[in-house]
Amino acid sequence: MEIGFGIRPEDTGKGYGEQFVQQCIAFGRQHYHYFGEVTLEVADFNERAIHLYNKMGFKKVSERAAKPFGMPITFIKMTLKP
Repeated sequence: MEIGFGIRPEDTGKGYGEQFVQQCIAFGRQHYHYFGEVTLEVADFNERAIHLYNKMGFKKVSERAAKPFGMPITFIKMTLKP
């Protein structure tokens, strides 16, 4: 299952992240009965999110370069094993 989400800038740094990620995963499990690997991508400059995902058990599996809006960004793909 691949998850994607964002938290409004004014709500970052308030401790909502872990609960939000857990709720996204729980939604997928409850509504789609999926209990396998969970995958997400995060921009490499988003250090707080990367720290949270590592703390939750996600592991880096790859990187990819992109140019959204013409600006070069590296995205890190991370997975959480069941």
